[in-house]
Amino acid sequence: MAIDAQEVAQGDDGLVGAAVAQVVVEDEGGGSPSVVLLTIAVRADRRRQGVGAALVAALAARARQAGSAVVAADVARDNAPARALLEAAGFAFSGGGGGGGGGGGKRRRRGANDDAGPASLEAVLQL
Repeated sequence: MAIDAQEVAQGDDGLVGAAVAQVVVEDEGGGSPSVVLLTIAVRADRRRQGVGAALVAALAARARQAGSAVVAADVARDNAPARALLEAAGFAFSGGGGGGGGGGGKRRRRGANDDAGPASLEAVLQL
């Protein structure tokens, strides 16, 4: 069973950010639920002001309350702001060694069959 968890950030000027995660609960076996951060968005004029960090922290707290031991996310290799946000929140990255992934600055297409490594990295926060 999957349950969506949402967090929103409101300011005096309305909605400034939102994050959505999915909590996957095993119907059998009684294992701890898995939490996957699906998306996070912060309004352009409110970026780099702690909104994203607060959203990630709120989702991590909800994951702990749900009994999860980790929060996972897939992050585009070339999305430096998202990678920096998650790294600052304590996420560890795996999936091909980091760096720019080659490609001369060109955006890679999903499912591209080449040797440049994966287009995304897995980020995991141990709770």
